[in-house]
Amino acid sequence: MTGSQSVTMDRAGRIVVPKSLRDQLGFSAGDPLRAVVRDGHLEIEPAPIRTKLVEHDGVFVITPIDDQPVLTQDDVRVILESVRR
Repeated sequence: MTGSQSVTMDRAGRIVVPKSLRDQLGFSAGDPLRAVVRDGHLEIEPAPIRTKLVEHDGVFVITPIDDQPVLTQDDVRVILESVRR
């Protein structure tokens, strides 16, 4: 899955990610993103989920620090279908 489109930075330094690229990446309005410079390129990626280790009955479980959206059965189905292709 690849995509390329020309974009322009406005005077405030903002860049609009075209809808077709947002759709391809699964980005939605309000998603936390991280901008990184790698090898002279600007990369925009989903922000990592902050986690902590919590012990439950002698077993350590990775738990998100911040609230995360609840996945519905439809969300899980779409994710499974996308990775099975």
